[in-house]
Amino acid sequence: AIYQAPAGQVMDFETGQGKVFPDFTFGAQAAEVEVDEATGEVEVRRLAACYDVGQAINRNSVEGQMEGGAAMGLGYALLEEDKVAAGVTLTPNLMTYLIPTALDVPDVTTVVLESGEGMGPWGARGIGEPAMVPTAPAIANAVFDAVGVRLTRLPITPERLWRAREEQKGGRPPS
Repeated sequence: AIYQAPAGQVMDFETGQGKVFPDFTFGAQAAEVEVDEATGEVEVRRLAACYDVGQAINRNSVEGQMEGGAAMGLGYALLEEDKVAAGVTLTPNLMTYLIPTALDVPDVTTVVLESGEGMGPWGARGIGEPAMVPTAPAIANAVFDAVGVRLTRLPITPERLWRAREEQKGGRPPS
């Protein structure tokens, strides 16, 4: 069987406006972190994710996508950094480009909302990419709540957190 999304308003390239995506998935995430004050190390203790998927055709798959998206977002928030110098990638492999392991990811509490209002088959909405998007902001907000420092660059590394805390204290961190 093949599903084809309903034709929507196409993009108006002159104005840059239009409906280029037939449906949107709405959701939210929350994170609880523990920050080691001495080292700046951030441990994500709990994650919760809630999405309106329209209609969950396969609930286990939906929950798995939500958990996997949260794991990807955790990596983006705390570990993954593509370092480039003079056009050369300095993080070309998994020894230097860090991603989370199963030990880094806490249990994810998932809440699947089913409004039945999706434009996909049987009223479904997509959950693949949306599940990853709010994780990093949720973790960054939890870090802010824990230590009172707002970081605006990812990943939130111990060094960046330490430097931001030093700047907040009024000191200038060493170069």
